[in-house]
Amino acid sequence: MGKPCQVSFQGLRALHAEQVKEVVETSPNISSRILGHQLGLTAIETNMLLKDQGFLDGEPGAWGATEKAIPLVHVKDIHLGTGGYDHYNRYWSETTWDPSIKKHLDLSDVQLQKAREAARARRAEVKATRESQAVAIDGGTPDQISTDESVVDLRLMALGVVVVAAAVFGIVKAAPKIKALWIDKVTPRLEERKNRKSGDGEAD
Repeated sequence: MGKPCQVSFQGLRALHAEQVKEVVETSPNISSRILGHQLGLTAIETNMLLKDQGFLDGEPGAWGATEKAIPLVHVKDIHLGTGGYDHYNRYWSETTWDPSIKKHLDLSDVQLQKAREAARARRAEVKATRESQAVAIDGGTPDQISTDESVVDLRLMALGVVVVAAAVFGIVKAAPKIKALWIDKVTPRLEERKNRKSGDGEAD
């Protein structure tokens, strides 16, 4: 029976790099990131531009090419893995564009700015959603949460003062009893031990 196949993490990364390199080198098409770089846009801004002009549908992370884009888009399904368990395998799609798509786009300053504003609005929407989810988990608005935490801190501080005060009061209150115990019990035993040692010394 042969040894099980062992693939290191570095090996998988190298394989991934080779597969992506193959896609780039064997395809004359360009990605949204490269297209955006040529237009002075980010990848998400480029996709917003493509969506606004009818070449993409969906949203970031779940884009889909429209019928209008079919002559100009190429989607390649890529598999990275050695088989076996699912966590050893990755599947994704690489969407690239024919460079001539720039001839089919309205690249006026107005449209480019519109794409930037759409991307900015999308980022603000994502941020607001994350904040609302955090509020739902913690309970209350961020200001309320901060206020509640301050109240808790003040209550803990007050509790600490009360505990210390109680301890001090208890010591003061117990002082007479401690003094009496020292006089009645501890002092006689200390004197007895001292006398015993003195007697032993004289016997020597």
